[in-house]
This record gives sequence, structure tokens and C-alpha cells, in this order.
Amino acid sequence: MRHTFTKAERLKSRKLIGAVFAGRQSVTAWPIRLVWLARPAEEGEASEAPVQVAFAVPRKHLRKAVDRNRVKRRLREAWRLHKHELYRAMARRGCRPLAVIVLYSAREVLPWQQIEPAMVRAMKRLVGAACRQNDDNRQ
Repeated sequence: MRHTFTKAERLKSRKLIGAVFAGRQSVTAWPIRLVWLARPAEEGEASEAPVQVAFAVPRKHLRKAVDRNRVKRRLREAWRLHKHELYRAMARRGCRPLAVIVLYSAREVLPWQQIEPAMVRAMKRLVGAACRQNDDNRQ
């Protein structure tokens, strides 16, 4: 799998972003919180990406735009490098397509060496939570 972050993988729909936050399903691996929603089947079929993702860094925590942009860049990079593991685990367990928002909760810019392992942990927890809910809905 190529380590790219394609347009189809970006979560841009305001309606879907609002639905993700309204759903209130999340997993946390400090300093990262993944808020997610299983996409409806018809939307999932229209998009070829198993997960659509958006990134957010609150201005309340990091006042300078330069810092927020740096953190978002690091979050995107961590996602891009490790998404194939998430996709593979979702395919194995038969999970529905997801819409995910990655939130950064630290109050300072953390180094890459802390962000990357946190993203991996958060992705593993996401697969566990999302696929478990998917299994519950099937029964």
C-alpha cells in the first residue's frame, strides 16, 4: 500500500463532521483523541476510502497558528504512515466505513517521538471499539 493521503480520505462534509461530533463515540491515547462515526452504507459505497479523516487542534490549547499547523502536519504524517495497519485490521474484522476526527489535546507542541506512538495506540483502540460496535449491531 502506498503511504499517501488522498482526497477521498479527507473528511470535508460539514454535515458528516457535525454528525461525528453529535455521535460522541471516541477513543483516547493521550495526547490524541479520535472521535468517530460509522458511515451509512450508501455513503461508504460512494467513497473508495474505508476511513475519512479530519484533523483539529484547538486554538484554546495552542494560541499560535504556527504551532497548530505544525501539530496538524505531524498528526497527518502519523496517520499517513500507519493507516495501512488500521485498514488491514478493519478489513479482517469486517468493519463498516468510518468518519474520524483526530483531536489534539496537549497544551504544548509535543515532539514527533510522542505523537507517532500515540497515533498507533489510538488507531488500535479505534479498531477495537468500532468493530466491536459493528459486531453488536449484527447480532
